[in-house]
Amino acid sequence: MNVVTIAVLIVLIISAAAVASIYLITQKPTKSTLPISEKTSTGQPSVGKCGDNVCDDIEKQTGGCPQDCATRQIQQTTTTQPIEGYRGSEKFGLCDGFSKTGIADDIQDTKALGFGWGRPLGDVFSQETIEKQKGSYDFSIPDEVVKQMQASGIQIFGTVFPTGMPKIKQSVDLSSFRNYVKAVVDRYNGDGKNDMPGLTTKITYWEVGIEPFCETTGETCYKNFFDLVKTAYEAAKEVDKSLMISPGGPAPIYDMNSRIDPMGEANFGYFFKNGGTNYMDFFNFHYLVGKKEPDIAKYISYWKRYVPADKEIWLSETGSRDVGDRFTISSDADVEAEWVKQHIESTFGNGVTKIFWCRAEHSFSDMPKVVKVLQDFSRQYGGNPSGSPKERSTLTQTQSQQQPTLGGASGRCGDGICQDIERTTGGCPGDCS
Repeated sequence: MNVVTIAVLIVLIISAAAVASIYLITQKPTKSTLPISEKTSTGQPSVGKCGDNVCDDIEKQTGGCPQDCATRQIQQTTTTQPIEGYRGSEKFGLCDGFSKTGIADDIQDTKALGFGWGRPLGDVFSQETIEKQKGSYDFSIPDEVVKQMQASGIQIFGTVFPTGMPKIKQSVDLSSFRNYVKAVVDRYNGDGKNDMPGLTTKITYWEVGIEPFCETTGETCYKNFFDLVKTAYEAAKEVDKSLMISPGGPAPIYDMNSRIDPMGEANFGYFFKNGGTNYMDFFNFHYLVGKKEPDIAKYISYWKRYVPADKEIWLSETGSRDVGDRFTISSDADVEAEWVKQHIESTFGNGVTKIFWCRAEHSFSDMPKVVKVLQDFSRQYGGNPSGSPKERSTLTQTQSQQQPTLGGASGRCGDGICQDIERTTGGCPGDCS
């Protein structure tokens, strides 16, 4: 073998070695094919295989497999998706409905109005519904509601609260409440762990209670509410930092005579004074359209004193009053519709980002001109109303006077009217004094 041949062979060997080294350096270690739900012998989270459509802990932290994590992000979207041609407006939602028994009618109403959001009745996700036995969670009721709403393309604004709310109890088992909140938000956050079977749309937005009120005045009750919100906020963030939490929406802070509700002012005043904004990502409040109500701008201005400018404000309960002579707003449908129109324009014009409409005391089928106003606004903000509202029977004035009136959209602490439930429970001394 001559010198030239030997030299050529040496060059070829060196080149091959260099290519092999480059190949080894650029290759990523092969990931374990353990299922994501398993743990390794060291107790550390297992690592799934890139390409298995599961965004596991390691892939999420390192960005090592974008195609898996991109798939998961689709499931976690907070934008309503068109389903069977329906597209709901991101600016509007329906509230105080979507119970397991009446959900089909509420979905029909939501689509007829072109709304993209729904806030189920408070008890759907409540601790009392889900945790009838301490430490044992039954999600059968909320699962059914979530499945039907997500199948209809309706985003969910959820509510968590302990047994006994909206009345704030003098003593609360915060440890039990924390565990319950973690279990609920984990089931519907779409991260692929402990999710509801068939979950396709993440529930991102939650409030802690609805119209919370104290039986008696005093800082013990106010502190209990503060602790509830703080506990829920910290529990939710422990599960998923992207979740958005709000304290429970307060009842209208002004009554029909522009008097401030002293209980609401004291409770939320304590909350904000003690750093409550550190435990909320957005804020929501309630207001009803009526002939005697102050303008919505007054309410918004009140809450903006407390809510930082970088946090959204939602109007999570609104509607028009109409129960006999007590809440008569107008005998003229055109006047009523104009009030609603001005109300919505003023709400958005003063910086509120979402409006949730409640039927209040009458059905949508009784208020066609108001429905048209709502549909027109929905279209203006990207909605696609489909169909007609559900026909519902309406109580006569005599019937409405005979039946006990409850809180929520039908009667509120601070409205100047002593409701039956307020009289029997003593829950709103300002109205019944």
